[in-house]
Amino acid sequence: MEFDTARATRRQEEIYAAADSEIWRRAVYDPLHGGWPLACIGGRPFLEYVARDAQLGQGDRALELGCGAGAACDFLAQISGAGVTGIERNPAQYDRARLRNARNPLLSFLCTDAATWRAKQPDMGAVFLLDTLSLVADWPQILSAARSALALGKPLYIADQQAGPTLRRATLERAYEIDGFVGLRPGQALRLALQCAGFSQVTTRDANADAIRVFSGIRRNVQGMMHDPGNPEAAEALAQWDELTSFYLGAFKSRELVYTWTRAV
Repeated sequence: MEFDTARATRRQEEIYAAADSEIWRRAVYDPLHGGWPLACIGGRPFLEYVARDAQLGQGDRALELGCGAGAACDFLAQISGAGVTGIERNPAQYDRARLRNARNPLLSFLCTDAATWRAKQPDMGAVFLLDTLSLVADWPQILSAARSALALGKPLYIADQQAGPTLRRATLERAYEIDGFVGLRPGQALRLALQCAGFSQVTTRDANADAIRVFSGIRRNVQGMMHDPGNPEAAEALAQWDELTSFYLGAFKSRELVYTWTRAV
């Protein structure tokens, strides 16, 4: 299927421009991520795994490609003590990240396209992409960027959704229309792309249960807001959230979409 990547990028920007809304906070951030504004599925468990597995600590450095408003960078820095750099191509999201974390000396942000950026020297103790690769059409470029930043023997971590064994074209097209997903490919495609980028050891963990748990929680929270007579949110917006959450929940339950954690060295 051919995707209009410029159109997909515009859709992604529209979605994350509204990521500070009351619905995001009440349906996602507060109940599912302990108040952290993590607009993702993997959330804190994935970031805790990265910190633990990479043995990040004071004096170490880590990098997130596609950092959004910087919440994942902030969380990782807080739990590990490592310095964390985030790269984000969306100027509005970059500004949010920079302004929210201006007083944290452990955090730094760059506004550039991670796919075309390359590190001046390979000195990162870990690089991670959290629900980002499915939004990127050019996997070789962004994986090459990750490779350029990693110190010898240090790992790349990816948490994201992939095309499952039962994925239908209609589901693929709808995910593109809804969220601008242009990188929904099978796990084998990711493994091959990683190997071509110079990662010889690739391990994958099936985390589909996490996606089902997250979307079940979002749907439950949204429906609770819909039945709250004192809720100030527009009924139309909540109805859209309920419809889209049900769509993704069904796709993960049927394994049209599969959520995974990948580690590559």
